[in-house]
Amino acid sequence: MSAARELSRVESLLVEQRRALLAGDLVALAAMPELLEAALRGLARAPVAGSDLSRLAGLAARNAELIGAATGAVARTRASRTDAASPGLGTYDSAGQRAAMAAPGRILARG
Repeated sequence: MSAARELSRVESLLVEQRRALLAGDLVALAAMPELLEAALRGLARAPVAGSDLSRLAGLAARNAELIGAATGAVARTRASRTDAASPGLGTYDSAGQRAAMAAPGRILARG
């Protein structure tokens, strides 16, 4: 394959990856690593100008920011669901309000 065709293939995949990230298209995102790896292997065999590589690096960096943001959001959502699902030990005061016995995430143990 020609360098221009390999370059176009990688660029198209990075654009598609961004679209899938913004749309939350998990099916398309699941296929991306294999597709990008194959396309990048082909690109590695082709002579490519530095300016073209810089453009691809910019697209990849932009996608990496979205992936980082998505990863952080998933982690925060999981943490909030875990906290809500397991409220831990607690007592109730005279007004009937729940009060935690220990700080969240801490375990009390005898020493």
